[in-house]
Amino acid sequence: MDHAALDTQGLAEALRRFTAALEAHREELDSLNVFPVPDGDTGTNLLLTMRGVMAALDGRDPDRFATTVADAALMSARGNSGVIFAQVLRALVDGLLGDGTSARRTLARALGSAASEARRAVARPVEGTVLTVLADAASAAGRAADGAASDVASAARDAAAESLRRTTAAVPELAAAGVVDAGGLGALLLLDALASVANGSEMTVEVGRAGPVGSAGAASSDQDVGFKFEVMFLLRIDDERLPEVRDRLDEMGDSLVVVGSDGRYRVHLHTDEADGAVALAGRGGTVEDVRVVDLEEQVAEACVAGQARAVRMGERRTTGLVVVAEGDGIASLFRSLGAAVASPGNAATGLGAAVSAVTDDAVVVLPTDQESFAVAERVAGESGRDIWVVFARTIPEALSAAAAFNPTESPAAVAERMAEAVGTVATASVRRADDAWIGTIDGDVVAHGTNVGEAAVGVLSPIRTDEHEILTVLTGEAAGARETRELLEALASAFADLRIEHHVGGQPGEAYVFGLE
Repeated sequence: MDHAALDTQGLAEALRRFTAALEAHREELDSLNVFPVPDGDTGTNLLLTMRGVMAALDGRDPDRFATTVADAALMSARGNSGVIFAQVLRALVDGLLGDGTSARRTLARALGSAASEARRAVARPVEGTVLTVLADAASAAGRAADGAASDVASAARDAAAESLRRTTAAVPELAAAGVVDAGGLGALLLLDALASVANGSEMTVEVGRAGPVGSAGAASSDQDVGFKFEVMFLLRIDDERLPEVRDRLDEMGDSLVVVGSDGRYRVHLHTDEADGAVALAGRGGTVEDVRVVDLEEQVAEACVAGQARAVRMGERRTTGLVVVAEGDGIASLFRSLGAAVASPGNAATGLGAAVSAVTDDAVVVLPTDQESFAVAERVAGESGRDIWVVFARTIPEALSAAAAFNPTESPAAVAERMAEAVGTVATASVRRADDAWIGTIDGDVVAHGTNVGEAAVGVLSPIRTDEHEILTVLTGEAAGARETRELLEALASAFADLRIEHHVGGQPGEAYVFGLE
């Protein structure tokens, strides 16, 4: 690919890189989400939005690239951030592919259009947020428009990074938490993806320190969130009637965002009158795909999740955590939960070194296979330190246990809580066998199919219960991009009431591992 090409092929690659970056930064973005409501879902919503876009692009006519992206982003948009980014993508892709002028001027103009359209979509724009980051990036791109396309993209990315740093001081909620704007970081990741394609280089933004959302004690569950409900829906309406409906919706709450065109719009609103907002919109047009989230419940859940982050809130930690696991993505997940990671390939020596490196008074060791369990028991018996061993048979069990880890509690309490978490997870896996896919539980084949989605639904359906709320999908080294998209689409259709969390685990020799909890 030409290093300066941001044509259909280049944009497809940039969107793929952006989606991969959202996978890697998802938990960080969620943890930074303190404004406008600390509900911890910015990363999740952006990722879900982009997954919808990427699924729509798979195998579609390149001549309809811009239309496909715009439609898919509109239909897949989730949350305040997802709705804003749907408009950003629409304007950006249309600006880059909509005329035949030079790449550098088209890129600068497209970024300017994206920033303007995002601001116009928000009923009450707030400075120091993603809107400001986009505007600063567009301004820098405009100043660099006489240079090469790679220079324009780099200038936009660098300006976005600097603008993002300033968001902390610009918004009181961000200043109080000491974090940058989560949506602004999402914008930086998008611009980093564009610049990496234009430059023919790797992306530059690394996963940073987690923020307070999801931390123990970070906020109380009875925190005032302003309005009780987040309401999202698709509105089909005559364009001339939209301004009146928009104004009346704005009077019913805040965080109103309306994006779309040609009689079809995605609406996002925080309000105390969820039914009233939907009814009002319905009197002006046709309402579809209504989603209502209880913000008070969501904020409460975000405030008690991820106990491992308590150490970042200034509480004294007493207990460290060491996990035995392999796969770059898996290791990153455990590290994000406060753990040191040792590879099972060198458990005999690496585990002892990892435990020795922990400076806390006590250590909980979480092995994930029989061999490392035996090594952990031996290390615990020989070290003379206060070491507790909690055994998880599978990575999903271990992730559940690590999520229950709290470094400020006693090791006995931590180990007990983690052992209980292990027991809440049902695990299955799917792998390719010759020309078919087979689903296994505890090594026994219980399902098979000609495609990966059929096998996955077949192996999960017998173990799924009404108590399960989350389905975690871990893709290993043997997982292909196309199969993964087919898998996620099949799971979303079969288990629409579950929250599906997908992580690129990179575990060697495996395709897909699932955890139900």
